[in-house]
Amino acid sequence: MRNDKIVSIGFLIFICLAFNSFSQDEQKPWEKYGLSQTEWKMIQDNKISLDKVQALLSTGISIGEYIKKPWMELGLTESEWIKKRRAGLTTYDIELEMKTNHPGGKDVAKNNSSPEINAISSNKNQLMSFVLPGYQQLRLKEMSRGRIMAGLGIASLAGCIIGSAIKRDFEARPLYFVLVPDMFWSFIDFKITLGGINK
Repeated sequence: MRNDKIVSIGFLIFICLAFNSFSQDEQKPWEKYGLSQTEWKMIQDNKISLDKVQALLSTGISIGEYIKKPWMELGLTESEWIKKRRAGLTTYDIELEMKTNHPGGKDVAKNNSSPEINAISSNKNQLMSFVLPGYQQLRLKEMSRGRIMAGLGIASLAGCIIGSAIKRDFEARPLYFVLVPDMFWSFIDFKITLGGINK
């Protein structure tokens, strides 16, 4: 009799645990997609299909970003914007592309872009222009200046390595006299270019 009670209690506990785990899975469908509850609510409020959600997430587009419809601010269609994002461009990269390649896109991107996004992206790009001389210039299709800056950077590193090997001691002069001025030139030039784009 006592064994029957133990078995019955054990069976009830098993049923309760199974039901509890099943109900938790049912209550939290957003976890299947790695989303927060807020993002799941956005999906439901905006009636976004699960196929669309999976496509956006596989492209690296967050639900919050998609809901803001940034393609409208840039004068693009939704599919054009998604295609550019799928190619690896950020919203800021798309804005820069619009400003440099499309005269009419300059004002659209400038007036409608988020100041917070611009500030963060601008700081990141300015840092890149300093650390990698010529990179941003090449990216903005300023090929002659970009090649000179990149060439000076590579030449200074090569001079440092070769000089260090010959002297058997660290040779810093190419870095001080070539690389550092080149980094500042790249940084200042990019800031001036950005100022011209944003006018």
